[in-house]
Amino acid sequence: MQALRRRAQHAGIDGFHLHRLRHTAAHSWQAAGGTESGLMAMAGWSRTDMLVRYTRATAAERAAIEALRLDVGNI
Repeated sequence: MQALRRRAQHAGIDGFHLHRLRHTAAHSWQAAGGTESGLMAMAGWSRTDMLVRYTRATAAERAAIEALRLDVGNI
C-alpha cells in the first residue's frame, strides 16, 4: 500500500486511496457491459452491498449512457 501511495504522489496524484481503484474498476466493468454477477465474482464480493458501495457514485452516468444506447430517452 505504501508503494502505491508513493507512486501516486510521485505521479502528482493528490488524495490517492486504494478504494478509488476499486470504484474505477467497478465502473469500467459495468460501463463496458459487464454483469453485476461477473463483477462480484471478479472482485471477490459475496454480498451485493459491496457492489452497491463501489458502483453507486457512477450509476447515473452509466444509466444515461445506457439510455442513449437503448434509444429510450427519458422514462
